[in-house]
Amino acid sequence: SYSLQELQTIFASYDFIRCHQSVLVPLWRIRQIQSDEYNRRTFTVQLEGGDKPLPMSRERFDALESILIQRGIPIY
Repeated sequence: SYSLQELQTIFASYDFIRCHQSVLVPLWRIRQIQSDEYNRRTFTVQLEGGDKPLPMSRERFDALESILIQRGIPIY
């Protein structure tokens, strides 16, 4: 069995990113990142075909923001 840290390393070359302590997502499936309307430093990730938003940590958002902008993924 692999730890999430090990899986993150393995899947990084396949464009998967860790958006939260317990969540790995494929970059090509991210539809948008949204901030909470009441707390602008709380974020969620919406995936294509996903009906439920996933948590996005503040610490990981800062590192991911430029990648998403380069790929044209909206951040609200």
